[in-house]
Amino acid sequence: MQSTSQSAVSDVRPRVVLVSTMYSPFQTELGRAINAQGLVDYHILYTMTESRGRGSHWTEDAARVPAWVHVARPLRGQAEFNAWVAEKLDELRPHVIVTSAMLSAPTWKAMTALKDTLHWHGFRTPIGYWLEHPDMSRPAPTRVAVETLTRLQIAGMDFVFAIGDRAEAYYRRCHPTLPIHIVPYGADLGPCFAIERSAVRHPDSPVTFLFSGQLVARNNIAALTDAFALLAESHPGRFAFIVSASGPEERHLTALSSRSAVFASALRYDRVFQTWNDRLRPFRDADVLVCPSLHAGWALVVPEAMAAAMPVIATRAVSAARYFVRPEVSGLLIRPDAADIHRALVRFVEEPHVLKRMGEEARHAAHAGTAEFIGDLYARAALREWVRARGY
Repeated sequence: MQSTSQSAVSDVRPRVVLVSTMYSPFQTELGRAINAQGLVDYHILYTMTESRGRGSHWTEDAARVPAWVHVARPLRGQAEFNAWVAEKLDELRPHVIVTSAMLSAPTWKAMTALKDTLHWHGFRTPIGYWLEHPDMSRPAPTRVAVETLTRLQIAGMDFVFAIGDRAEAYYRRCHPTLPIHIVPYGADLGPCFAIERSAVRHPDSPVTFLFSGQLVARNNIAALTDAFALLAESHPGRFAFIVSASGPEERHLTALSSRSAVFASALRYDRVFQTWNDRLRPFRDADVLVCPSLHAGWALVVPEAMAAAMPVIATRAVSAARYFVRPEVSGLLIRPDAADIHRALVRFVEEPHVLKRMGEEARHAAHAGTAEFIGDLYARAALREWVRARGY
């Protein structure tokens, strides 16, 4: 892996490379903040750019990336995938490597195949995972199989960046002696902070709720729909509901719309975006984010909404809500059943005056999710692993 044709890489700042499965604007935003900070020389390898679960706004700027972002051509098969990653790593000669997926992910397969060949600076380059908590809403046999495989896979790596406290506890259980750093996702929240809220709210204005994400089973769409069915009966005409999402569980919303004229009149979709920041349009129009998921490994929409001065209704299975939301201060933490979701919706419909107070607290809390704040955590954790690898 040591190429004599490549010029030597300066050791003024240790070079850190993220090998990422999927192109992501918020990862680039975080990388920009890390490089601006100056502690490390940060690079990202994006190995794929297409996903059925993401709209085109995710990749609208993929051809206009800074020099430290490297986007792969379409890769066919694991061997070609490994070869591209190996070529880029040999060119960059990192001091620390972070990879963002495991289990059967091609990035995990590539780093497992390459990890014993990565020697550029007098020591084997440490490799670690940057991982969310796995989906525990799946059947018990699947959960057991995932944990068994996780224990085997992380035994071969050097550290973990855990995305939230649930992830930290899970991976520490899987490998009690492995160095684990809590490093959540970060993003440029500036456009969210720039969203202005009206200083005066008419008491008869409907409260607008927002769901943003994917309409899939782990996001508890069936119970969310049942909660809105109850709200349509208990508080007709006093709410609106924006859905910025698509997916197979939309069938529940469609069925409710067909049998409830109140709900149908309150519901609208806003989910077609041309640019990355277009996705914030529903946040400008809504008052409260609803995130009642059975599992969310992080949920970037939570700090985005809070930066936009929106209180959040979420379950404790949403990792970002555990990190940001203070109950009754910046939002509400609920159980994932329809009755509890309904009670939380009613709280804001009947007490709209709390929107301003909780929104201001939410905006304050969101500063802990900015690219600058998380970038500092990320860079310092990487530096600790670089020092550890050198035996200091």
